[in-house]
Amino acid sequence: MKKVIAAFTGLIMLLIVGILVIVFVPSVASSDENDPLAGVKAASMNAFIDMSGLKDKAANALHDNLDTISAATGLSEADCAQIVYSLDIQNWEAAVLPNSAEEMGSLSGSYAGLDGTITYYDDPEYITVNAYGQNVTMKIPETAQAYLPYLQYAEQYLDQAA
Repeated sequence: MKKVIAAFTGLIMLLIVGILVIVFVPSVASSDENDPLAGVKAASMNAFIDMSGLKDKAANALHDNLDTISAATGLSEADCAQIVYSLDIQNWEAAVLPNSAEEMGSLSGSYAGLDGTITYYDDPEYITVNAYGQNVTMKIPETAQAYLPYLQYAEQYLDQAA
């Protein structure tokens, strides 16, 4: 019985190490549609994102800063809250970026000491987030896709503010 438990524990540790390698090694974490392991990498990233609570942290950061977002955009806090709700962050998933997707632009910024970049594409279903030197492509729900064209305006606003 001890051998079975030891073997099971070893397999679990191997799985955890595999997920950590996929998540934290840049060359492994990149998604390429031609990579036969791309789906496995995306599934591993989704498991990591779900376990870490990153979606909750992102949604809470947006809700906690509605007043700042409102002041920066000129929209009411109620309108900003509706937009944050429509972003439906809980249903974003790590995915493989199709080779046919063409980059339309990117938006860089900082929050809580973390620098990051969001890249958006001609296919509104996908964005790529770069943080901590890692690129994660996200497939976003249809309700959030309606707001992606506004990233161009945010980029222009940030350029003017700089």
